[in-house]
Amino acid sequence: MAEDTGIPDWKELSGDAGLTSKHWRTRLSALQSLLALVDQSNVREGFLHVKLLDLLTFTLALSDTHSPVRKTAVECAGKIFCRMHDRLSISEVDQYFMGFLAISVDYDKEVQSAAAEVLSNSSILAGTQWLKEMIPRILCKFVSSALRVTMFRKAPKVPYFNGSSSPINIDVMVPALEGLVNIEQLCMSAANSKAIEEIGLQYLSLLVAALASLLEEYELSGDRVGTSKVLHLLRALGSSKYRQHIVLMISSELYEGAYLARLHRSSDLITDEILEILEKLDSLVTLKGIIVSLEDGFPPQVLKMPYEDNAEVGALCHIIKFLGIPSPLVVAINETRDKVEEEKFVKSTFFYLRVAKAVLKDVNGHMKYNDMVQDLALSCAALASADDGALSWITREVQELATDVVKCLAMTCIEFHHTSQSAKLKIDAGSSVERMILAMLPDVIPKLKNQLKDHLNTDDHNVSEVCSSSTRLASSITAAHQLCWCLKQVFHPHLSPSCTMIIPCALMALDHFSPHVKRQGLKLFNHLTDNLNPSELRWYEDPILDCITRSIVGCGELWPLLVQTAIPLAICIEGNNPRAVWYVWKILNEMLGELERHLLDATRYKVWLQNVSILFERMGLVLVVHFKRVLPLLFPWLHTQDDSMTLLVLDILKVIVTHTWPRIPFHLDRLWKELEAVYSKSVQKEKNSKVLSSVINVAQLLHMIGGPAFDSGLQEEEDSTTSLGSALADYLYRQTADVGVA
Repeated sequence: MAEDTGIPDWKELSGDAGLTSKHWRTRLSALQSLLALVDQSNVREGFLHVKLLDLLTFTLALSDTHSPVRKTAVECAGKIFCRMHDRLSISEVDQYFMGFLAISVDYDKEVQSAAAEVLSNSSILAGTQWLKEMIPRILCKFVSSALRVTMFRKAPKVPYFNGSSSPINIDVMVPALEGLVNIEQLCMSAANSKAIEEIGLQYLSLLVAALASLLEEYELSGDRVGTSKVLHLLRALGSSKYRQHIVLMISSELYEGAYLARLHRSSDLITDEILEILEKLDSLVTLKGIIVSLEDGFPPQVLKMPYEDNAEVGALCHIIKFLGIPSPLVVAINETRDKVEEEKFVKSTFFYLRVAKAVLKDVNGHMKYNDMVQDLALSCAALASADDGALSWITREVQELATDVVKCLAMTCIEFHHTSQSAKLKIDAGSSVERMILAMLPDVIPKLKNQLKDHLNTDDHNVSEVCSSSTRLASSITAAHQLCWCLKQVFHPHLSPSCTMIIPCALMALDHFSPHVKRQGLKLFNHLTDNLNPSELRWYEDPILDCITRSIVGCGELWPLLVQTAIPLAICIEGNNPRAVWYVWKILNEMLGELERHLLDATRYKVWLQNVSILFERMGLVLVVHFKRVLPLLFPWLHTQDDSMTLLVLDILKVIVTHTWPRIPFHLDRLWKELEAVYSKSVQKEKNSKVLSSVINVAQLLHMIGGPAFDSGLQEEEDSTTSLGSALADYLYRQTADVGVA
């Protein structure tokens, strides 16, 4: 200690008994003594040096584990900074100001208050002009460091800044930037509030891009601490007054690295090296940073910013451009589709949809219905319906996210509840999505019709015509997916008022030459069957059933869906009329013909057997007309190794016998022989109780229909042989005898 002043020197302060002691109470005592000394007017200038300020700011105030130490340290640092301000360089002033900003986001409220007071005093001392210039310098300094991700890995870890030549410490800069975001609440002076306005969109975009790049690097390297800090800062940005600036980044394309590089090429704060790195920055990386800000942040309540929907509408309009599915990906088969482009589209779409969802949540209840709403809903409908067919390569995550975006969009456009159009369509119930789609139908249906009717009808095979045809086909496929998904969101009875508008458009999809479009038409009519009244479908009876019937021939992979659609649709329209032409001579006739052309296709038969029973029940005795075709198709499948197929055939035989029993005696011998063969084979197998039970049920029905003549036949067969072939007859004879005795 110097004898003339009694003021401790640097060695005494930084020793084990002073500010760097292992005991926090010793450190606190040393800080309190230092605080008292700094207030003395006779403190010599040599005592106030950079090393002391570094130690106070970047080690004790920022990193000490005890809040009383941090609070006292920042108070000391603030007073020393004010007294040394005139002797510090601009870079040093920036450096310490960043330290105070980092301390201002301390988890302890008292430390935050102390740092806020230091910031306010320091900014007033430095002046408004310096503060306006300092903010871009800090941002650009951080951006330059964050984009040099390899340098971060190689840079040595330092506990505090040791002069302006030290490497950037992310542990300081990330919380400092968070403090900068909240500086308006920390420093309430008029000068500061004017200076804050200088953080414009171009610098904020640069900051978000750098943070997103840094987040990507931390996640790849497994740095959980760094990841947590960057995520926290991005969320702070999304919860601040700059939230709308982040939304504006979308419509202004400021998430594109190349665009940002061009914007800052004339800046003296960004070097050419950083501009080159920025140009190569993946836009999806920046989009991820935007998503974190908008999804995890929340609209600021303290600032009460006036609502302006221009930013949100502009962002959504920009996003719509990237949600359209490229034609080559729509029309290409799985083997020839460009997997790189496919993966790129799915990944980018996932990010754009997340941004759209976050933006829509900000404008809940404020957006007006317009063409943008319509386009966004249709774009999402195509993505949400991609569960099969030409768009089955789109991932489940994208489909679910697209559905969520439509729900958010419907909640946003609250005018669907009150518009005159809604009243005209009697939209008085159902979900918000139903109301939105019903209100959209008068505008959407004509557009989709135009796309669906543009069939491939040219014989010219030159390159331009082929390309044009491919584009038209892709447009038709997309339109079919959009139409199907939209209408499947509306249920009975809300579809009825619009049925005259819906059914003609649905028929165009059903009658399309492309299997992908026809698939969506079949799915749509399946939905209409369940959600329209039969009388409404009967208005278009002949066109609908004729189109369905013609679709059966050569349907290929559409067979399962076609059977599941055609049978319920025909029953809904024809009702209980067993002699209906579409029952007897059209639909069933074409189905039998298709089965006869694929005699060995077990899958095709299984689908048909699972669905045809209800049609046979409705036809009743009229089914006898087709016995010569139906029974020969069924009998071979009774004897397969697949028990499930055998059970299905037995169930169908039971339905046939039950509903055509007056004519069964004429076919009794053949039916009995087939049942005997199945019974004999099943007896020899183990664990075949279900098949045996089904065979016995059908045999008992035949016994009931055959009457006394059938009983005498059983007796003769039982007396004539003791082979397994008579096992079924023996069983029924014994059952009959037991009943007679009883």
